[in-house]
Amino acid sequence: MIAPIKLAQLTWGDAMNQTQTAGNIAWGAGRGDLMQVIGGIIYVVLSLLSMLFLIFAVVAGLKWATAHGDKKIAENARNSLKNNVLGMIVIVGAYALTRFLVSLLGTIAAP
Repeated sequence: MIAPIKLAQLTWGDAMNQTQTAGNIAWGAGRGDLMQVIGGIIYVVLSLLSMLFLIFAVVAGLKWATAHGDKKIAENARNSLKNNVLGMIVIVGAYALTRFLVSLLGTIAAP
């Protein structure tokens, strides 16, 4: 038989501790980890952007390979590839900067 839950015996502190424990289990973060959560969100966004640039680069490469001697199509595809490479450089730089700042601010803000 399952014992009935007695809610009247719980104090506000008990409820807060249980809520914090549930949050730790669900999100894997404890108190004071706001910078890690923000950093994780930024990392996900930058990763998705990187995948998008990779897809654009593959499409541009295919256009260049299938230009069949048409200089205008080949030039547009080559310019698109250059822009994709520059975009990836910016994203990798943003990722490195974000990683550095989150680690720096995380150590400063730690209690």
